[in-house]
Amino acid sequence: ADPLMVLNHLYKRTELQRNFAGNLMAVLGEGRMPQQMTLRQALQSFLDFRVECVKRRSAFQLRKAEAKLHIVEGMLQAQGSLDEVIGAIRSANSTAEAQALLTSSAFGLSQLQADAILSMQLRRLTKLERASLIKEEAELSTMVAHLSSLLADKLKVDTLISEELAELRQNYATPRLTEIEHEYEELSDMDLTAQEQVIIVQSAKGFVKRMPLDEFEEQGRGTRGKAGMANLGDG
Repeated sequence: ADPLMVLNHLYKRTELQRNFAGNLMAVLGEGRMPQQMTLRQALQSFLDFRVECVKRRSAFQLRKAEAKLHIVEGMLQAQGSLDEVIGAIRSANSTAEAQALLTSSAFGLSQLQADAILSMQLRRLTKLERASLIKEEAELSTMVAHLSSLLADKLKVDTLISEELAELRQNYATPRLTEIEHEYEELSDMDLTAQEQVIIVQSAKGFVKRMPLDEFEEQGRGTRGKAGMANLGDG
């Protein structure tokens, strides 16, 4: 069999080659109306979505880090005058009174810092815990600075998106088994017909016979090949 003909039949009759149309319809814009997009517009829309996701995620992480840093700074501040803090808490008749004492000018703690100190175990304010608190404060300060810088610089956001996409490709991508072509030609009947030399023979009565040249050459006496040419008009 002709390999090219076999390949053409596979293209025509199997899923080895497919041609499909993409309908890039999406709801975009402030009006939230459906609109038809080009491939470039679709890719740009995806990138805009990723930028928004990264900014929202970073802003959320920044708020959490700032809140945690605020509490840790309050704990370190209270640790600097631990005896006075414990004395104020013990002298208070209620939680509200203890909060008022801690947020007074004597200690200068915020409401959130005072609430955190009143709800925590006192061992977190001991000297043994000071090193871990200082380390945590440094880590949180670094995170806050990094996230603040990221949100203030679009180039850094784009770089982060590029790095995340590269990581996804490295972790989950598999080698492409197919080829994407820009042009596609529908196979015709001629593409599915083997190209070969043939003999067309017509009898005196108008009958027509087609046979490959090789087969015609190989036929023996008494057939419609070379040996039977003289009798073709009688057929």
